[in-house]
Amino acid sequence: LLVEPAVFLGRHVRDVLGPDIADQTLRHIDHVAETGVCVSYGYEVMIGGAVRHFESRMTGCGEHFLAIVRDVTDLRRSQEALREQTRLLGKITDNMLDMVTLTDLEGRILFLSKSCSLLGHDVDSRLGRNIMEFVHPDDNSKIMAAFEDFLAAKDGARKVELRYLLADGSHLWLETVGGFIFDGQGNPKELLFSSRDVTERKEAEEALRKSNADLRAAERLARMGSWKYDPVRDVFTGSEEAFSIIGVEGEGELLFDDVLRIIHEDDREFTVLTRDRLLRSPQAFDFELRVVVQGQRKWVRVLGDV
Repeated sequence: LLVEPAVFLGRHVRDVLGPDIADQTLRHIDHVAETGVCVSYGYEVMIGGAVRHFESRMTGCGEHFLAIVRDVTDLRRSQEALREQTRLLGKITDNMLDMVTLTDLEGRILFLSKSCSLLGHDVDSRLGRNIMEFVHPDDNSKIMAAFEDFLAAKDGARKVELRYLLADGSHLWLETVGGFIFDGQGNPKELLFSSRDVTERKEAEEALRKSNADLRAAERLARMGSWKYDPVRDVFTGSEEAFSIIGVEGEGELLFDDVLRIIHEDDREFTVLTRDRLLRSPQAFDFELRVVVQGQRKWVRVLGDV
């Protein structure tokens, strides 16, 4: 209380403490005298124009009473600041579309944002359960291996895509970024994950993959290939069947000069002139030329648009 001990010694509590604090102290003295049980209580005192918070622990000591008092003002302020930060964090996570999950190092869920409702689960039903329970069985081994590797490496954030089980038994795709929370000694303490629904993108990617597969199948049946030419890079990009027609395995890119070497020598000048003409005057085209594949000459029809 920032006063000399002499101010207190030999005086009644009512003479040195405010009425409210004195009454509270006397009640606790009576309680300790009757029960012999140690009590703890708090009170506030105005000192130097500012409120200070104190905590008193009182116990019996023979015919007397021993009270240990400590100033907990800084602790109270820290607790209030933590509560405010927690409140703000809750506001942020509750209004995010991304799902925020906090787990211990074994994967047990400690915290979930309200956005986990996109999985059809309420928060209380999932707290304390292991996060791996909600991973699609077909992804379980892959995610478990990545999780164990992450724990062993203790490096920066990791990103994975996985299927997550919904409450109704269906699933959606999540893109999840995870990182460590460290204690005061720099040791990993918990794991924080941020997940977002990427189901539409994954479905679009799968539809594109299927469409490309269908196109490749149609090209094989029709013995037709598709290609495009980039005049800036002087590169042809072709489908698997387009490359097969000219005797090249796979799909990808070929320099224009590499394509010229495949074209019959009597048609190379025509090919160069045709390319230059189309670049000067873009239009549809349809012509035939010869290519040499494994020593055999083949006629190829080339049609398209610029």
